[in-house]
Amino acid sequence: MPATNYPNLYEWGVYSRTRDGFGDVVPTEAYADGGKLRARITNLNSNEETRYEAKGLILRATIVVRQYVALKPLDRLTDVDTEFVWKVLTAYPGDNETICEVESV
Repeated sequence: MPATNYPNLYEWGVYSRTRDGFGDVVPTEAYADGGKLRARITNLNSNEETRYEAKGLILRATIVVRQYVALKPLDRLTDVDTEFVWKVLTAYPGDNETICEVESV
């Protein structure tokens, strides 16, 4: 598909956790810079959910990223224009694109 079909620009935060000297996961989480990705957002919807004993609005969407990218669950996509952050739930290949199910952070 032509680049005009992917109007949004996202910064890719690659999820990573560090390990201590014993090999155990350290509780701090970090997001390494994975570069910028062209994408389009589809199927935007919202639900009110209870998490951690508090109600909140959760946005869910499908983001279609141009080309095949090694996105994985827990990575983050930050919209460059609005600075809205999405957490990747699933990522799978499509037709010369990567399809991601995401939710708001």
